[in-house]
Amino acid sequence: MNSGVRLRSVAVGFVGLVSVPIIWFLADLLFDSPGLPSVVEVAQNLVKLIAGVPFWLALGYTLLSTLLGLVLGILVTTAVAFTFGVTRAGDLLIRQPLYFVRALPSIAILPLLLASIGSSMLVGVLFVTLMVLLKSAVFIFRGARDSFQRAREQISVLGIGFLDQVRFVVAPSALRTSAMGARLGGSTAYGASIFAGIFAGLPGLGHQIIVAQVTANQSRAFALVVIAGLVGVGLSKLIDQIESRFSHSNVGAQ
Repeated sequence: MNSGVRLRSVAVGFVGLVSVPIIWFLADLLFDSPGLPSVVEVAQNLVKLIAGVPFWLALGYTLLSTLLGLVLGILVTTAVAFTFGVTRAGDLLIRQPLYFVRALPSIAILPLLLASIGSSMLVGVLFVTLMVLLKSAVFIFRGARDSFQRAREQISVLGIGFLDQVRFVVAPSALRTSAMGARLGGSTAYGASIFAGIFAGLPGLGHQIIVAQVTANQSRAFALVVIAGLVGVGLSKLIDQIESRFSHSNVGAQ
């Protein structure tokens, strides 16, 4: 990304960040809706949240479950894809079960995990893992097949042994595909972690949001939503940067 494009991107982001509270303030001033807290009230609650230890514990739990679920989901999907998806027989074997599981709504998967394991951090991590798997599976499987086809062509030309095939051809392809899958599943992992807190009562930002709503503390609920959104945007940008640099360095190495 050149400096001009990056500067325009920063400018657009800054304008959006500044315009949202202004529009919010005008809407509260013009319509005076009881369900919409003022910008000042939300800002005050936001400062109180940042100054408190429980918020940081909840944020840490959310980010931890997001990271663990994202890593596990990408590793499992990549392993299955490069084990079964690179051959026609393996692809046919795994495709139908995968499409069947993808058709299940996420709201139905979480109660099954709760009934089987109970309410714990393990449930949250497993739920995030499944959501990442379902989100990135098709992309990673397609990438595995394409990479393996190119790898076979390279292997036939180079005439290298099995260990060198894994080291110089298969492993770089798997890493590049995994990095792209992580970019695709990053926002899904974060959203699934918050979703688990809202609907299953697991610790984290989602649980704090639902508690604020139940206790009719709308200013606190809005402040938590604002923080969750900002953290989500930052996390997405971070994953994009890591994936972009990893892909460029991987291409250069090849």
